[in-house]
Amino acid sequence: MKLRKKDKIKLAQTFTDKLKKEKTFIVTNYEGLTSKESNKLRINLFKEGIGYKAIKKTIINKIFKRAKFENFDILTESGQMAIAWAEDGAKVAKIINDFSQAHKKDMIIAGFIDGDFLVKDKMIALSKLPSIDILRAQFIGVLKGTMSGFVNVLNGNQRKLVNVLNAIKTAKT
Repeated sequence: MKLRKKDKIKLAQTFTDKLKKEKTFIVTNYEGLTSKESNKLRINLFKEGIGYKAIKKTIINKIFKRAKFENFDILTESGQMAIAWAEDGAKVAKIINDFSQAHKKDMIIAGFIDGDFLVKDKMIALSKLPSIDILRAQFIGVLKGTMSGFVNVLNGNQRKLVNVLNAIKTAKT
């Protein structure tokens, strides 16, 4: 369905506001995906609370200019483009990268994480990191391990004192 000019302007304004607010999104190339594969990707993203919208490159370019993300020109890229957005950029990158590898497609073009532009290679590297929840759990585990070690060190001196007192007691009897 062809969009009218006022619909394109409204779409561009809606996404400009969304990207200014979110500041974390990925530009993907979905060219070569069958409709079944494309629907599967959308469902996978939707299940994780990730937004995904296929938009013409000219409109994406206007959105980037309005949102002040001007260090990337989408018009130089080939293929059909879409934008995926969520709070956790690594999670978005991971799902899209896993999907693209499973279907032998090169989908990730670039991304913006908290407003900072990341090229394709950095987005793929980001996709290989654990999710934010796993990183938090690992951090808590490190803190817990450090605290447990500290408690063991403190208890070690008390144990040594008890052992010395027991040795003195047994020596006197």
